[in-house]
Amino acid sequence: CFRYVDNVPWAQQISYYPYDVAQAAKIDVPTDIEEGTVRALAKAGYREVRWLDEVSARAATREEATAFRLGGGMFVLYYQRTGWTNERPIRLTREILPADRNIVTYEQVETAAIGEDS
Repeated sequence: CFRYVDNVPWAQQISYYPYDVAQAAKIDVPTDIEEGTVRALAKAGYREVRWLDEVSARAATREEATAFRLGGGMFVLYYQRTGWTNERPIRLTREILPADRNIVTYEQVETAAIGEDS
C-alpha cells in the first residue's frame, strides 16, 4: 500500500505472513483489518515479542521516482522489519521511504538484564 501525507506519497509498504498464521489470525483477506494486523495476530496467539530491523539507502528506481514524484538522483530508505513470537518469525514488513521526507528514529529503554529478578 501507499501511505500519503497531505496528498504527497510518503511511503510504500508490504507485509508478508506465514500462511498458517495469516489464516489463524483471519488476516488472509484483501480488505482493511480495522484492529490492525499486529493486534489480530496477538488475539490469535501470535504476539510479537521481538523484532529485527534493517535499514539501508539506495538510489530510487525509475518506478519509485515516478510513484513518489522524486527528482533525479534522489535516494530512498529501504526499511525491513521481521517480527517474531518466542517460537518463530511471523511477519516480514518492507517499506520504501523517500529520503527527502522521512526520518528513521529509534528510542531504547533500559530493561532488566536477563536473569535479574524485577
